[in-house]
Amino acid sequence: MTTSFKAITSCIAFIAVLFVSAHAQFFGGGRRSLQIRNPETIKEQEEMEKAIAPEFKEDVFTFARLRFGDSQGFGFNRCRTWNDDTPDADLSLTYRLFQSTSLKVRPGLSYIDISYLC
Repeated sequence: MTTSFKAITSCIAFIAVLFVSAHAQFFGGGRRSLQIRNPETIKEQEEMEKAIAPEFKEDVFTFARLRFGDSQGFGFNRCRTWNDDTPDADLSLTYRLFQSTSLKVRPGLSYIDISYLC
């Protein structure tokens, strides 16, 4: 192989890697999982569940995130989407509220779909 062929092949490979990376960066590199996998978060959720008396299971504070529109965003100037920091932010907020107040807080994730309004 000649040196120029190697250089051209290397350039093409580099440009392909850049393109794939940019596509993932700007067009949403995959869907986020809404499952709870962190062991510490699972313990926090169980602690909140145990604090709720069975007779008051429905008498608790519930944090719900509004779900709307497309969850992928678009283009270079895409706007933030409803799920860009879920589930981490939702679970953290509810646990911190449980820790710092006397409220009984419903553990887990709750979403209200308002996409039909948009």
